[in-house]
Parts: sequence; C-alpha cells; structure tokens
Amino acid sequence: MPDLSKTSSFPDRRSLPLRRALGSLLPAIVMLGLLCPSQAQTSWEATGSGYWKDAGNWSSGAPSGTTRVNIINDGSKTVTVDNETPTAHLLFGDLYITGKGSATNELRLSNSDQWLESTGTTTRIDSAGLPSLGKIVNDGGLFRSTGLIRFGYEINGQGALEMISGKWEVSGINLGSHNAGTQGTLTMSGGSILLSDTLRVGAFGKGNGTATITGGILAAPSILMGATSSQSFPSEAMVDVSATGILETNSISLNRSSTNEGSTSLTIRDGGTVQFTSANPTITIRDGVPVMKIRDGVVSYRSVSDANIASGNFASVLFEGKNTFRLNDSSNLAVAGYLFDANQGAANYHRLELTGAAARWQSTTLTIGADGALSVFNATQATIAASTTSSGAISVTQSQLGWEGALTLQGGYQSDAAASLFTADVTVGTAGFLAGSDGSSFEFRGNLTNLSTETDSFHLLTSTVAFTTGATELHHLDLTGSASYELGLGGWRADNQAMGTVAIALGNQLALEGAAGVNALYVGALDLSEWATGEADLELTLQSALDLSAGVHLYYDPTRLENAYLSGLDYDLWGGGQLRAIPEPSALALACIALLAAVAVGQKKIAG
Repeated sequence: MPDLSKTSSFPDRRSLPLRRALGSLLPAIVMLGLLCPSQAQTSWEATGSGYWKDAGNWSSGAPSGTTRVNIINDGSKTVTVDNETPTAHLLFGDLYITGKGSATNELRLSNSDQWLESTGTTTRIDSAGLPSLGKIVNDGGLFRSTGLIRFGYEINGQGALEMISGKWEVSGINLGSHNAGTQGTLTMSGGSILLSDTLRVGAFGKGNGTATITGGILAAPSILMGATSSQSFPSEAMVDVSATGILETNSISLNRSSTNEGSTSLTIRDGGTVQFTSANPTITIRDGVPVMKIRDGVVSYRSVSDANIASGNFASVLFEGKNTFRLNDSSNLAVAGYLFDANQGAANYHRLELTGAAARWQSTTLTIGADGALSVFNATQATIAASTTSSGAISVTQSQLGWEGALTLQGGYQSDAAASLFTADVTVGTAGFLAGSDGSSFEFRGNLTNLSTETDSFHLLTSTVAFTTGATELHHLDLTGSASYELGLGGWRADNQAMGTVAIALGNQLALEGAAGVNALYVGALDLSEWATGEADLELTLQSALDLSAGVHLYYDPTRLENAYLSGLDYDLWGGGQLRAIPEPSALALACIALLAAVAVGQKKIAG
C-alpha cells in the first residue's frame, strides 16, 4: 500500500505538457460530444412514407427505449404510428423532425388505442428554412413527453402540430423560438392537450407563434404570448379560439418588445371558450397595447367556488357582441342581482350556462332579458338559487336542475330529457310556455299558475308533471286565462296544453282552479301510484288527492294502463268538478268497448 503521507498535493511537473495539450483540445472534445451524443440514435432512411414499426425504415431499427429518433432526411414523407405498433417500440428518447428544401417531414399518430412516449428532454419540430416544414399530426391515441416541445427553432425554421383527436400529456410547448423568422403553428380541431408547464407563443423575440383552436381543449397553467419588454426584437403572437374550442388556464400574459414592435392578440370568438380553474385568474396586458378580445365567446369556470362575474381582472379585456358566462361544476360569488341580456353594455353577459356536477348560480334576483338566455346542459344537481324572472329562452338538456326561488316565465322553458324541480311557486305568463320532450319531468313543491295563451309552443303531452311535498302539501294549479280550454272530446289537442302524466305524491293535494266551463285540464295518465287505489280505498283517495271545487274538470285517458285503477269511469267529486274519462283520438277506436261497458255500468257518484 502506498504511503499517502508522502504524496505531494502539487502536480508532477512532468505531467504539465500533457495537461496543457488536453486543455487545448477541450473545446473540440465538448463539440464532439455535442455532435456525437452518447444517446443511441436511429434515423429514418426510407425515401418515402412508411410505418414507424418497420425496422427496415430506420438506420438502427425501429425506435425503442431511450433511442433518439431523427426524421430529418430529404423528401416529403409521413411516418405513421398505428395500432399495430408493438409496445416495445412506443417508448423512445429525444425526437427531432426537420423538413428540408421544399419538403415536409411528418409524424402521424393514427393509433386510437395506443400510446407514444418520449422520455428525452428535447422534442424539436423544425425545418431547414422556408418553405420546408416539420410536422406532427395527432389523430388518435395518447402522446406523452417529459421534455419541452419546440415547434420552429432554427433561423426561418417552421414547425407545426395538427391536433385532430386523441390526447397529449406533455410538459411545455414553445411555438416559435429566439431565432429570427421561426414559426410555430398549432391547429386544433379536437382532442386534448394537457400541459404541466407554460404554453409560449412567439414569446422570445424574433420568432413567431400561432395557435388556432376550433375544437377540443388545450389546458396549461400559464400562457405567455409575445416578446417581453426586455427583448428588443419583435415577434408575432396570435391565439384564436372559436367554435367548440376551449383554452383553459389561470394566467395569461400578453407582451410586446421593448421597441413596441410586433403584434400580440388573443381572441375568444364565435362560441370559443376561455376557461379558468381559479376564482381569480391573472390577466396581464402590457401597456394596454396587446389585445385580448372576447366576441360572442364564453368565459367559463371549472371546479371553482365563488367565481366573480364582475371580476376586475377583466378590466383590460375588450368585450364585443353577445358573450356567455359558464359555471362548469362551479358556483359564482353571490351577487344582489344580474341581468343576462343583450344591449346592456359590452362587458355584460347575455347568456348564463350551467354544466357539470353541482353547478350553482346564486343571487337575490336573476333576470333573463328578452334577448338573454339560460342554458343548462349535461348537468347533475345544478341549482338556480335566486328569485328569477325570464322573458328570454331557458333550455335544460339532459340535466337535473333545481330552482330554490320563485320563477316567473314570460319566455320559453324547454326541457329535453331533463328533470326540473321547483321548490317555490312558478308563474307562466301569457307569453310564456313550458315544453318537454319524451322523458322530461317537472316537479312542483309549490303552486303552478298557468296564464299562458301560447298554443303552438306549450307542450307537455309527453312529459311528467308531479306535485310533491315541499313547504306545502296543498298545490294550486290555476288555469285562469290560459289556453287550457274545456273542449270535451276535442280537448286532446297538442295546442290545448294537455299533459302526459300528472303525478300527485302521497299526502299531497292538487287544487285545480280556473273558470268553470272555460278551462279544463287534460292528462294522459293520473298517477296516484303512491296511494291506495283499491275499490275500497279509491273514494277516499280521490277526495284526498284532488280538489275540483272550482268546477274545472280533469280529463284522463282510460286506455292508458296507468289509469286501469279508474276502470274507465267518470267521477263526480265534491264541489262540482268531475274526473272524466275521454280517450285520446289515437286510442279512440280501442276505447270504444271500454266506454260502452262504462255506460252499461252507469256513472259512479262520490258524494261530497
């Protein structure tokens, strides 16, 4: 063993010339390392298009493990990853796609059931100048990457991503770089792009970035657009979201260079959505020169409590047209009142939307103007917690909606395969109407006043109208002044405001009111299924469930199986009103025998 106590701490002079020689070679060694990285590589060698999985198309076999992938040779081509690609070749390292000359080198993911993952630190989609192009097309499947993805990098380099369907889960994306003339382009019509880091669009000076989103969702914690004030070179940065496209973020920063050149714009238009997952998102617009515009677009909050519809964070945003405020699995910060209508100022929303789980609007009063709208779609346990007046359009589609305040309708209420629960009184004005498709239900825990004279729009013939226990068990259904007329056999008309099923919960009573001889209510089925309706109990049940003392008759269809317990008979209830059996015209032929039998038996009387 050497005697370490005698070892000098100074270098041996005889080794200095060698050290100086190595030192002089160090830059060359570093460059050699950059040019010849230790990461294994495989490069596309086929002269035309082909499949990623085919080993013969590559210099060192199909990609696998941590192999760096290069698609950089001459000639236009499309390299396709399909569903038949073996799992062993779906994992790889860095990715370089570079178009040359006038050619486009394209990687196409057409693998609805597959995934493709880069474990490297660099994905660069670029070209060697104009008009060549490097491109990725995603039309199904999942693409993952832990590294930064750059579209457009070298001088005049062009890189593009076309997102049609499928999903990306990646770190950050740069559209354009610090090199002059670069152009990064994103075109998105479907699918989802989920970033864990920043989306940068023309954010370096010199380079340009463009994102056009007409469908799908792009979600990033932050979005940085345009050259910063510390950069003297201008850039062009543009994001345009329209149709069904969604841009989700919590921080938006729009900048311009120190020379005040270039342009930066973010536009949400024509149905496009900007969505936030924070009640107070950050929107920064430097010197008010870059433009963020919302024109006929949607401002949405997802999974947020107390979203502020009057947030000052939007002070620098330019509003135009008719815009929508959406609560997606969210609630708003309660306000005294709000009017959703057009022509109320550019920053006033004209439409309110609820969707997702437990979406909730809350205010003391809520008004839907004549040119305003409320839309509830794909929502479970949505709530309107406000005293509401609407002369606009209300639509509830495949949803559950509860109303915690009184509702007055002078406009339409359209239900499509949806359930509506009204805990307070509902008044349908002369110009208002209720309409429901097959499977729709309207549950009233208070009173329903129907003044509607609408004959074409009012349609509940295939819906269920239920009266259930709430603050009261006595429910008044007032038809005074409505177009629900006493027409005898002719009352079974769609324009006579007939109802498909009327259900009365056990212990509740429906008091039918209106002008005797003028008004009547026609129902397909009278649902008393919670009550005892056997022969011995029927008299007491009808007296308890129905109050026809105003002399307004209630007609039911004896051909409906739900009404079998009524035996096709007429019933005189106390106070002058009758429960009458008259079949719908479509069932009249089938009902003839039943009616003749009823006549033979005679009319049954229930003494009051």
